Amino acid sequence: MTETSKNKLYLLAIFIFSFFVWIWTWDVSSSRYHNIKKELDYLKADLAAIQNQNLPEIKKVIDDDTRLTKALERLDSKNIITRYQAGMTIKEFGIEAVPELTYRIQKGSSRERQASILILKGLELDTESFNILKMIAEESIDKTTEKKQKNNDSKQNNISSREVAAIIGILTETKDNSLLPILKKGLKSSDETIRITSASGLRKFNNTDIIPELIELLGKERKMVVKEIEKTILAICRKNPEKFINDLNKLNSNQKYKLCRLLKKGKSVATMRVLKQMINDSDQRIALTAAHMLSLRGNKSGKKVAQDIISDNSSSQLHDIARKIINEIK
Repeated sequence: MTETSKNKLYLLAIFIFSFFVWIWTWDVSSSRYHNIKKELDYLKADLAAIQNQNLPEIKKVIDDDTRLTKALERLDSKNIITRYQAGMTIKEFGIEAVPELTYRIQKGSSRERQASILILKGLELDTESFNILKMIAEESIDKTTEKKQKNNDSKQNNISSREVAAIIGILTETKDNSLLPILKKGLKSSDETIRITSASGLRKFNNTDIIPELIELLGKERKMVVKEIEKTILAICRKNPEKFINDLNKLNSNQKYKLCRLLKKGKSVATMRVLKQMINDSDQRIALTAAHMLSLRGNKSGKKVAQDIISDNSSSQLHDIARKIINEIK
């Protein structure tokens, strides 16, 4: 074999060896490539899951915290439209915003306090916020029931009577019985707005124990307060007439007389039931007044009471009323 042939054979052997090495390397690399590709596919799927689920949730929490914080800061703006827009944003957060609003009522500026009170209306109160607002209301009411002090600097955060009244309104929406003592105090406040709100707040509760106290105020209060007291008495009567009737014996004759005249204004079946019960009162004046109120509403239940009084040797004044009732019933 010539030298030239040997060289050609040698080169061919190297070429064949290199080819097989390349094939082997390509096969290994291809296998690794496919494995890496699979791992990348899994990683992409994981990243997509994070992107589609976790990241937006985290971003939303951050965005919501920022929105709420900025909206709360804007409650102190001098621009009423800015405060209004901030309030609409805060309301979206519901009970989550209540502690911050309560803090601003207690410690904030006048603008923050007024805006926070408005926003709180209709929102559910957490326990801590409820207790703080109750404390503010009670302390403020106590100050209005005391004699005027020379030093007014101790007034709770310079809160106005209208703001106190608004807080009472927010609290009574919870119908929590722990508010009853505060509302009773409110009836004795020197401020008419607080007395009106306290009287209307009692309407939320089915509590007949307050009736004697409310009736006593009828002849002593100003017109607007009397109107709210009357509405409250009629509302309590309407909600629980049985309890109302059972508690009639807690009233003295003067209170029963005032109650008879008030019940005439009631349009409910419950007020009729109470009046029918009162025609059996041992005091003829009360029985006849109840009969008269019934006759004015076209009810004949009191006719026998009037007839018994006419046949009785009682006062001529009662006789005149009895005859009037009989004529009205005819």
